[in-house]
Amino acid sequence: MASAFEHQARTAASTIADTQRVRTGAEAVVAATVAAGVDVCFANAGTSEMALVGAIDEASTMRAVPVLFEGVASGAADGFARVSGRPACVMVHLGPGLANASANLHNARRAQSPVVVWVGEHARWLLPHDPPLASDIESIARATSRWVCTSGAVDELAVDAAQAVAASRGPVAGVSTVVLPMDLLSDTVDQVVPVRIAAGPVARAVDTEAIERAARALRAARAPLLLLGGPAVDGAGLRLAGGVAAAVGAKLMVEQFPRCLRSEPTLPRPERLGYLPFAAREQLAAHDLVVLLGADAPVCFFGYPGDKPRLTRAGATTMDLVGRHRDVHAVVAALAEAVDARSFVPTIERPQLAAPSTGALQPLSICRSLARALADDGIVVCEGITSSLPLYEALAAAKPHDLLTCKGGAIGFGTPAATGAAIAAPERKVVAYVGDGSALYTIQSLWTQAREGLDVTTIVLVNRSYAVLQMELLRSGGAVAGAGADLTEIGRPDIDFGAVARGFGVPATDVRDCAELDVALERAMSTPGPTLIAAHIG
Repeated sequence: MASAFEHQARTAASTIADTQRVRTGAEAVVAATVAAGVDVCFANAGTSEMALVGAIDEASTMRAVPVLFEGVASGAADGFARVSGRPACVMVHLGPGLANASANLHNARRAQSPVVVWVGEHARWLLPHDPPLASDIESIARATSRWVCTSGAVDELAVDAAQAVAASRGPVAGVSTVVLPMDLLSDTVDQVVPVRIAAGPVARAVDTEAIERAARALRAARAPLLLLGGPAVDGAGLRLAGGVAAAVGAKLMVEQFPRCLRSEPTLPRPERLGYLPFAAREQLAAHDLVVLLGADAPVCFFGYPGDKPRLTRAGATTMDLVGRHRDVHAVVAALAEAVDARSFVPTIERPQLAAPSTGALQPLSICRSLARALADDGIVVCEGITSSLPLYEALAAAKPHDLLTCKGGAIGFGTPAATGAAIAAPERKVVAYVGDGSALYTIQSLWTQAREGLDVTTIVLVNRSYAVLQMELLRSGGAVAGAGADLTEIGRPDIDFGAVARGFGVPATDVRDCAELDVALERAMSTPGPTLIAAHIG
């Protein structure tokens, strides 16, 4: 019996065979991908992908979004997927292009974001001669992809492309990669046939015995905790989890870096697990049972001598009800039924917005200013690192919004994810809240925002340092002085972010006190299109 995964590939291939006559392998790839439900491609193409570029232009059924760096493409696809719930394509050139995209593909993998990667490969007849750009593409892809395929025949390209889409969707979403040889893309298609369909990931049914064990454990625990992550932090997941928590007297908490956390008055507002180990251990110290619902087990980001990997207290029980092969919403719904949960009713009033601050900018005042200014149903993409520590609490008083954070921890996520989010939801205001060091990894995102006219406000927190590295240097016994500490600073010369933004075609302003920031944010929220605010922390 064919799995749902196989059926999607067969259906997409049949759709293009029945409704559209494709002439080349590249046209088959594009048509099958669109038939499978993907219609956006973030592209940094090279010579090997020219047939794909032509096929996208010819078909006019897929939106091609050009980017200047592969890491922008992969981060944008991640942001698009988190906001839309649908996969986007990433087009990159050979192994080096895929390597450039890998950091944000890592973030997408950790966030369970559906992303389809097209990698152009050399013509098969050229590969035995080891051309300069030849590399082991599949090995690079396996570091971040749940599914990897190298196409071997032109008539199989449609099914390979459709299967890549199906693999990205799940049951637990992630990155899939299809390697497309240049000669196959330009070859003529004789027929579109569903061949070479490998078994894909099959969703496991909800484990009713595990659900019952968890329900009994939650009732018996003195201080149970539900730790939410992955897709469980959307509106549906929060409502279900809130009902479970109320039924068994459990506390709700979200993981350190949630993928797309919904916030509105009708939903629970869980506490967020801290980044620093001592703070996270303090938060978890009272809990004898931690039930994971889409979240990873809480462990340290880094391992210092004498430290312990787990953040839960000694003797605490951790139960993972979802794992890597189950639908988190189905699991939470089953748990809600098992504990006879009622619909969640909010009992805690949201805090009031803080009054405007005065004087020099500090992270807390910046976060509060953003909370006051944020448009209704806005999207906030956070990669502020140390300057974002007050952001979650400040946004509790803001209008309904979604918060995206860097789940995988690989730097360079913020501005690309905001770009993809704006493509996914053009009617919503998007704010990228990024540190100056983080922004520089993928600052090329601004060019795409200008070219596409995206409604993104980028707040760059200018402190001229990698403050998180300075903090880690102190934790490891170093001192923030001398030649070693110099590696954690990004001044001398100071970077003029306003000039950089204007060079990419994005209007920009520098602000140095709270009043200037309030004015700049009010202008940005009332003006469509991209803008950058360089907020100098004093």
